[in-house]
Amino acid sequence: MDKPRLEKILEKCSPDEKIRVTTVYNGSVRALKAYKQRGDAASLRDWEAAEAALVRLVEEIEGRLYPAEPPLKNLTAACRTLQEEGWKIKKSKLYQDAKSGKLRVQPDRSVLRADLDSYVLRAGLERVGVAENSGKIEQGQAEKLELENAKLRKQVEKLEWELARDKGKYLLKENVRTECALKIAALEAGLKHWIRTGAPDLVYAVGGDPAKARVLINLYEARLDELLDEMGRMEELALEVRRHPVETPAPAPATDPEAPA
Repeated sequence: MDKPRLEKILEKCSPDEKIRVTTVYNGSVRALKAYKQRGDAASLRDWEAAEAALVRLVEEIEGRLYPAEPPLKNLTAACRTLQEEGWKIKKSKLYQDAKSGKLRVQPDRSVLRADLDSYVLRAGLERVGVAENSGKIEQGQAEKLELENAKLRKQVEKLEWELARDKGKYLLKENVRTECALKIAALEAGLKHWIRTGAPDLVYAVGGDPAKARVLINLYEARLDELLDEMGRMEELALEVRRHPVETPAPAPATDPEAPA
């Protein structure tokens, strides 16, 4: 990310945005220094992730500061635009909401289209009914209103999804799969450990008597239930799973039948 591009948006963005940009930029610089020092794959991934986050943030702010659609000259023009689009709004209310901060206004008193759309959502504006408009909404205007409604519904859906995501209601599939794989690996390790350490107790409990097979099964199932219950209540794991080839033990040397005992 080149500095002139950053300096350009820092001159015009809000104080909160300036803090966000500076924080993310500093994180990217630190990640780059760490990569230069260590040069490993992990530090490279960290730097690339930090740089990508910075680019996304800058593009987001640039989209607001330099929209494709030119800004509205002032609040009067913003109010007229809303009324033309069918929103029920009075000039006095718009000025009041702008004063209270509900509608973002630029230092030169202009209003960005993105800020106006956000205001419609926050203020909960309603469309003017057909009866209130003397029943003279033309077909083109009606289609435009429907498109605007569809656009706002999509924006609301996106905001609701982002809010749910921030509250932790959504998880990446990759993270879920990784967690499941770790738990399965931990379960596998637990079972093998239990078999190695518990086998003598089970053998001793039944005394090698096939008639006591049910006793062995009951003991096995009870211990297995305990292990599964413990695994089911496990929330987080910090494991690195590595599979190693099983080494085949060397055959025992042949015994000479004539050798002395």
